[in-house]
Amino acid sequence: MPRKKEPSFTSLQEQLPDIIKAFKGLHDAATKGGVLSVKVKELMLIAVSVALR
Repeated sequence: MPRKKEPSFTSLQEQLPDIIKAFKGLHDAATKGGVLSVKVKELMLIAVSVALR
């Protein structure tokens, strides 16, 4: 299920489309499968976000 975009993100996307495009490319490269599976990377992201809270 696709996530709903926050209004502030949509505004930022309209103002800085090149930056958002580059960030999306970085995100896609960091989360694609490789040595660690996508599932493991997602679990690591959840663990870090919980630890920071």
